[in-house]
Amino acid sequence: MEPLNADAAFLAMTFVVDVDDGGWRPVPLPNLGMSIAMPTKLMSLKDRSGTTSAWEHRQKELYIMAGRHTADFVGEQHAFVERNASYQDEVYKVRDRERWVTSSKNDKGSSYIRSEYINGGWSSVFITGTPHTEPELGLMISSISTDGTTPLFPSEEGVLMRNAMLLLDEINSAETEGRGSGDTVGVSVEPRKVPPAADKEPPAAGGTGTGFLVNADGVLLTNAHVVEDCSLIEVNGQKANLLASSNMFDLAAISVPGALLGEPLQFSSRSAGLNADITIARYPLHGLLGGLNIGRGSISALKGLRGDEINFQISAPVQPGNSGGPAVDRFGNVVGVVVSKLDTVEVADLTGDIAQNINFAVRGDLAKAFLSSNGITFSEAQGGDPMDGETIAQRLQQATHLVRCSG
Repeated sequence: MEPLNADAAFLAMTFVVDVDDGGWRPVPLPNLGMSIAMPTKLMSLKDRSGTTSAWEHRQKELYIMAGRHTADFVGEQHAFVERNASYQDEVYKVRDRERWVTSSKNDKGSSYIRSEYINGGWSSVFITGTPHTEPELGLMISSISTDGTTPLFPSEEGVLMRNAMLLLDEINSAETEGRGSGDTVGVSVEPRKVPPAADKEPPAAGGTGTGFLVNADGVLLTNAHVVEDCSLIEVNGQKANLLASSNMFDLAAISVPGALLGEPLQFSSRSAGLNADITIARYPLHGLLGGLNIGRGSISALKGLRGDEINFQISAPVQPGNSGGPAVDRFGNVVGVVVSKLDTVEVADLTGDIAQNINFAVRGDLAKAFLSSNGITFSEAQGGDPMDGETIAQRLQQATHLVRCSG
């Protein structure tokens, strides 16, 4: 399906975090007249002889060699990479007067060499790695430059990086508030205003909501407004700790160490599309209705109110107490977190008509971004075989729990 700004922002934010974690930066090779980006925190200089240098990744089988060579030696290197291919159609070659490029693949991985005729001699960068290093190898290859160092990021003034920084800033701010640590990104961000007509439960002091298990360490995901201003948070009557909270996403992570909370739910590795079937689990109107409630519906719109890309619209019924419940696809994997319903009274006052069954869930991709940026583990699934309704209900019943907030 067509990606939304939120999808692109999530990918860009993930890239920003990965680049920082690995110490990625452009490394000038002045003797060669070239530059290449590499994860400096993870690379070790293994050899330096004359104009040739070699680096090795400390955690993965990834190797780089850069140097000045004779035309005969350059030819031998390119021939070696070409012979490395399992099949000839897996070889890519460029043979210009002042540039040679050869890349090849086999079952053991990929090899790439680029040679440039610069200042009367041949400068070459040779990279090889296993299939597990494809992302790093691809970034290195695309970063090689003879025109000075190539920036790893587009302009900070552009839409992509602005949205990525908004997400990262909010997550870092939530981490600082929720766990007392974390450095915020130096970007000025206005607090997100919840669109009017989104009928969330009032601050949950004395109220209840829903949460679902995301890992074997007893961590559950729920809505931030479910655990807002709570002096005591309980899950099935057991005390829970607040790990992280984000007002922007309206998400919170809580933990009950040592509790037996069932089998964690997995997140879908793909975003759910328009009209996809979903099932939600929740504890609605606790005290009036008994126990876990299961509802079914579909994704009726890929955006929330006024084009909000944090949420998508669902047709599954939502009542007070539903907040924080999982929305899963037909494979039983999480694609969203139930968050609110449309305020039908306010809409009726404005339009004279009563809106029916318009409810919202936080996008699963953003829930994963929230968890990963706060160092909380979760697992993903690649689809699998569709499940029948009873099997999905059993999986949800094992992982979904009542969350109570005391003022």
